Amino acid sequence: MDLLSDRDGRTPDAETLGISAPVVERCLCISALTGEGVEALEEAIVEAVMGGQVMAAEAPLVTSPRHKEALHRALDHVQAALEAWQVGQLPDLIAIDLTAAVNALGEITGQTAGEDLVETIFSNFCLGK
Repeated sequence: MDLLSDRDGRTPDAETLGISAPVVERCLCISALTGEGVEALEEAIVEAVMGGQVMAAEAPLVTSPRHKEALHRALDHVQAALEAWQVGQLPDLIAIDLTAAVNALGEITGQTAGEDLVETIFSNFCLGK
């Protein structure tokens, strides 16, 4: 609502917003400057989620390329451990792959951070002096 030219407190209509009337009925006006409408947005989100209008995706959403790569590495190590177990490898050798899988997952949760991960983080973020 902060960007609307009509700031007399009226709810903007479809023409003002440049969208179709059915969409306007579902719109909430919110001000980043005053906080007006934030409570109504929170209530609408709770109502949508609790009312079953919002459903979780079947597959998890991974937005970070670093997390995706860590998940793939973890999966590769788990599969290698499973194959080693199926052919009768020694438990110590299987444990190496399982430990690597746990470490890969730990990079996502923050439980582990290898030297290469720390280097990647610092190379991708601009840190002030």
